[in-house]
Amino acid sequence: MNMKKLEMVKVIGLFFIAVWLIKWYALIMLVPIGWFILVEKLKFDKSKYKLEAGITLWEVLSDRGKYGEYLTFVEIEKLTGEYRIVTNAYLPKEDGGTSEIDVVLIHASGIFVLESKNYSGWIFGNENQEKWTATYGKYRKQRFHNPVWQNATHIKWLEKCLEVGSDSVYSIIVFSERCNIKKIKLTKKNTIVLQRQDLTATVRSIVGKNKEAYSKEQMDKMYYALKRCTYKTDTEKQKHIDDIVLHKSSVHYGKIMSNQPEKSAKVVKKDKSYITTTKLYLELKDENAVAKQLGLQTMTVQEHIVKAYKEGFEMDIREMITEEHEKLVMDAISKVGRDKLKAIKDAVPVGIGYLEIKLVLAKY
Repeated sequence: MNMKKLEMVKVIGLFFIAVWLIKWYALIMLVPIGWFILVEKLKFDKSKYKLEAGITLWEVLSDRGKYGEYLTFVEIEKLTGEYRIVTNAYLPKEDGGTSEIDVVLIHASGIFVLESKNYSGWIFGNENQEKWTATYGKYRKQRFHNPVWQNATHIKWLEKCLEVGSDSVYSIIVFSERCNIKKIKLTKKNTIVLQRQDLTATVRSIVGKNKEAYSKEQMDKMYYALKRCTYKTDTEKQKHIDDIVLHKSSVHYGKIMSNQPEKSAKVVKKDKSYITTTKLYLELKDENAVAKQLGLQTMTVQEHIVKAYKEGFEMDIREMITEEHEKLVMDAISKVGRDKLKAIKDAVPVGIGYLEIKLVLAKY
């Protein structure tokens, strides 16, 4: 009887020791995460980004695109002198659509239009190539749309909106610190490709050489002209989404919509449903918004995007899933197999969604 009691005491003691160890292990694991969030919170509160973008720290940390935009914003806040920064400006185009610019720096010495790209690996390309390439090791390559062309389109509509000349407007393609820029050939005036850590020094060098191009009053005028295009409220954002859907569903999509006399009105053949879904997703970057607008289930939206990818529709998969997330999904697949989607989802971190998993499965 005494031996049984002794064994019971040992078992209970071991149980409490195990609980104590688990608690401390969890605490040790949570401390770095908590420290990271605290540091980011202090930095976020200090920055004017939350006022300009109108979003919370959680929204920034849970969206890699927004996080890259935020880091770029913080970099250019290091500048001195007279300047204004605008984020997420939807500039009107002649065809009724909009051209979205992530970050615009309005400085007394010039206007800087920033296009952020969240790639790692080695980056190859030049201004005349339709596609650039990100290379990972010896065997993996990822092609993506020429960012110089993308930003040139943004600048075209910005110059029209602000009524400014091209001499004072600069196109800067900002890659993350995780990449290695190789053999980027550029001849286009006022066009620069760099890594984020070089952004502030580069802009300082440009403004240091330039004469003052804009007065404070002119800068304010341009700032507020762009701010009117940022759709700050949910109602305005929803209207923008509705306009895109309405515009894309029109049989006259592709016709120039302007105050000029109509020269032609081509009837454009409607896309297949999964292509329409994919195009809308690439505009909105939100599965739920696409599902709501098209009257689909979120799962159907995901399947449409994956189908478009499999059939070779031109899309930049790296804008949908980071290299790190892709590796995590591949690790999960190697452990639980590729047959059960939920098992893979349970094996990856919380921030990785079903669309990312499905795209990795489609890719490999």
